[in-house]
Amino acid sequence: MKRVIDELINTQLLSASQFEQARLHKAKENTTLLDALLDLQFVEEEKLMKLLSQDTNLPLIDLYECEIDPTILQMIPTAFIKRHGVLPVSFGQNGSIRIAMTNSYDIMVLDELRALVPQAIEIVLASRSQIRKKIDQYFNEQELNSALDGIVEFSIDKLEVDDEQLNEQSAILNAQKSPIVNLVNTIIYTAIQEKASDIHIEPKTHYVELRYRIDGILQVKRQMPKSIQRHLVSRLKIMSDLDISECRRPQDGKVHLDVMGKPVDLRLSFMNTIFGEKVVLRILDSNELKADLSNMGFRINQINLIHKMIKQPQGMIVVCGPTGAGKTSTLYALLNRIKSAEKNIMTIEDPVEYMIDGIIQTQVNERIGVTFASGMRTALRQDPDCILVGEIRDSETADMAFRASLTGHLVLTTLHTNCSVSSVTRLRNIGIDPFLIASSILGVLAQRLVRVNCQHCLVEYEPAVFFLDMFRNLIQQYPHVRFVKGAGCPECKHTGFQRRTAIYEILPFNSDIRRLVNANASEEDIRDHAVKYGFRPLIEEGFDKVAQGITTLEELSSIVGNRNEICTIVPREGVVPALDPACDEKMKKLVHENFDVQQFFPQSR
Repeated sequence: MKRVIDELINTQLLSASQFEQARLHKAKENTTLLDALLDLQFVEEEKLMKLLSQDTNLPLIDLYECEIDPTILQMIPTAFIKRHGVLPVSFGQNGSIRIAMTNSYDIMVLDELRALVPQAIEIVLASRSQIRKKIDQYFNEQELNSALDGIVEFSIDKLEVDDEQLNEQSAILNAQKSPIVNLVNTIIYTAIQEKASDIHIEPKTHYVELRYRIDGILQVKRQMPKSIQRHLVSRLKIMSDLDISECRRPQDGKVHLDVMGKPVDLRLSFMNTIFGEKVVLRILDSNELKADLSNMGFRINQINLIHKMIKQPQGMIVVCGPTGAGKTSTLYALLNRIKSAEKNIMTIEDPVEYMIDGIIQTQVNERIGVTFASGMRTALRQDPDCILVGEIRDSETADMAFRASLTGHLVLTTLHTNCSVSSVTRLRNIGIDPFLIASSILGVLAQRLVRVNCQHCLVEYEPAVFFLDMFRNLIQQYPHVRFVKGAGCPECKHTGFQRRTAIYEILPFNSDIRRLVNANASEEDIRDHAVKYGFRPLIEEGFDKVAQGITTLEELSSIVGNRNEICTIVPREGVVPALDPACDEKMKKLVHENFDVQQFFPQSR
């Protein structure tokens, strides 16, 4: 490993200070130096693995191209595979076993492997990220199946089931028995491993359905026996310290867990339905919160624009978009840029999703009279420099927030509107005077989350005719654009997408915009005027992602705008040449001949 470190430093891929930080991280976390470098992201994994391969003379393989026989995975205990990040890949010559690992310098792991496996061992190298993904792919399903099998083996009669008269004592006893506990733990663990944002446990007529929301889309994972429904719900209520005897009224709870050494918070919601209680668990993993503007999809000029706004001593910055659009993450990213020991930053949230060091956070609790408005009044007596208001819901909260922004405070907040320009109309409807809106707001940021094409199965394709017609004016700005999508593979679970990224539009309030707002100008007038100063709507920002191959036209159209709004986007003059007129006429003809287009979009030209 020393030769690899020397090579990294000599080629300036690793600085001396970074090496020292890695050593401290290694000692603090009781890990290896290799893991420390990868944890701190000081070296690109691909370059590091190539150096390791050269130093050890071991082959470096791509696990994405390997199909692993499930039988070979049974030759090494699952716990050992997960603990040390080693993965049996295939059988070699003369009955040997090829085992992929990242750190072949770990002599203790190699010795344990030789003691566990009677056959000869052939070591190959693979990146840590690929090994972890393969382990999740092969073992998560297995563990969930095993947990469900344990429920069946435990048998229904041992669970003391009485659907009509389940008393509190028996419910507690049954919910604490190991099969139920194991099933709940496995459901939560599997969801975290698959990077789900929500877990839905939904009662049906004859079974209980388990669904995970991954990359914004709900995916059915399992259908579980109806007989375990009450015990599953009771276990979750016990974990969140709720009343298990109450099953008619909605209940909300929260659970803090340590999963694989990482802190995870669960927000639980229970609601009665005609088939029993439905449970939704929101997963809040603070380790997954990358609240920094540089890695959230912003363009450089957008970051510069935001910096100008957050450096102002007073005023309001509004983040808008629908539920689940990532507004909270954006607000936290702004706070991370603002926070310092010289500033008193306070938040009023409902709920506090992530805790941030150096910031005073307060949670709304309407049962005891702590609302956004009352929280604002109290916060203003605490000598704040910056206040984050989770959401403007009513005129009282809005009035408090605007007056705070006029009296020497920087206020960050959110609104549920479709775009940045419509936030002005929304605030007018709440009852805020136009002069307050014009004089207080520094800028409005609107955002959406779009799914990202899987990079492991990327293929070129031709979008459907009605999508090409819908985005006709934008396509004219990119005459040589190539459309790509994920074809579907095991890595993306055959969805064609992996993770999500954000698209943004930013409307800064300059003097002309303020004048229009103060004069009660229409949304169209404000938008047209903003475009003259370089404002780019969400649709245009999203199409840039399509042109770069990040997402698809279909995904963009499902997230941003409607057909009429997209079709009215006017190509910017002088950007790129328009499509050939003959090609444009051919497109019109194809659209008119396509009856599906007319059915879905009657307004089609």
